[in-house]
Amino acid sequence: MKRTIVLLFALIALAGGAVSCGPGRTPTPIPTPLPVQFPGWEGITVHTLCLEVKQSYPEIEGKRPEPIDEAAQRILSRLGLQVVAGEAPCEATLTFTLTSQALESDYAALGADTSHRCYTGAEVTGEVTLTVTGQAPLTVPVDGSHPTSGAISQCPEQPPDAPFERAWSDALVDGLAQLWGIEVLVQALGDGKWLLREAAAQVLGHMGSEAVEAVPALIEALGDGEGAVRMAAAEALEKIGSDAVPALIQALRDDDWHVRYEAAGALGKFGPEEGVVPPLIEALKDKNERVRRVAAEALGEIGPEEGVVPALAQALGDGAWDVRDAAARALRDIGPEATEAVPALIQALGDRTEVVRSEAAEALESITGRHFGQDADRWQQWWEEQE
Repeated sequence: MKRTIVLLFALIALAGGAVSCGPGRTPTPIPTPLPVQFPGWEGITVHTLCLEVKQSYPEIEGKRPEPIDEAAQRILSRLGLQVVAGEAPCEATLTFTLTSQALESDYAALGADTSHRCYTGAEVTGEVTLTVTGQAPLTVPVDGSHPTSGAISQCPEQPPDAPFERAWSDALVDGLAQLWGIEVLVQALGDGKWLLREAAAQVLGHMGSEAVEAVPALIEALGDGEGAVRMAAAEALEKIGSDAVPALIQALRDDDWHVRYEAAGALGKFGPEEGVVPPLIEALKDKNERVRRVAAEALGEIGPEEGVVPALAQALGDGAWDVRDAAARALRDIGPEATEAVPALIQALGDRTEVVRSEAAEALESITGRHFGQDADRWQQWWEEQE
């Protein structure tokens, strides 16, 4: 009986059919392989691949190989390409040849005058070669890096402990994207490993406006469970430019507050000419206080456009102290052109939260050039004199 079931599934797969994985599950069709996208190779399609990954660590003895082949196989399978195992025949061979290096830097020890070395960075360089029968081999350079950080929470003290996974993730998605195009990066945004999702978003950001077709996937990535992925997606959308604005505005209505939060923060980078002010003002009424806060910060970045100052002045009465604080800071950044908000800021000097009172005083000083600190009575007297 077991042999019959296995044979049945094998016949379905060979026929290009679909397999249902349980009651109530929608059958998942086997995807059509994506053709190679590299210039001069367009239209060449391979169904099966032999995968080779050659890794070297010239300065590190005994370093265990990274699971690059597993990650590559996952992404390739999402493109409809089957990686064969062992000595099984294949239509093409994909070879990664990578050299990895640990990057170190000096860091001051907490509470001490001395410093010590930490391997907080890594770099991977090399090439990827696609060999197809009847074609000259196609080789493209790849690289990935995770630079040393200025501030660290952990200190990898030995070269093998450097963050190689972040570096080779960049190199992997970079190489595959050069061969099979932007769809590689879109699929990698759905990978189970967050480092690959982050790397895909970063590569899309490097592409700028050429990555406009990936905007929907990046919008979805704004709701990722990993903050680093959300940040990379928001940065990518910013670099893609105005083509991403309509999708970001639409994302302000997403059911997930994480998506609304990241979308509001990204919109603040585009400036008023992209028509982002009205939706950001509306976001000041969002049911989630974190979204309201980042919307206030975004409006502060945009500046004194129509409706911005009155909206921020109203946000000084928000029920969440961090939103009131963000509104005060935004008005401080706008400066003299936020004079309309002076009465609301004077009232904010009586806020129950010290940080809000402090920010309100700084905003008043920035707007008026006067220095009365948190003396609400003195500010009120001066304001009435001006009127």
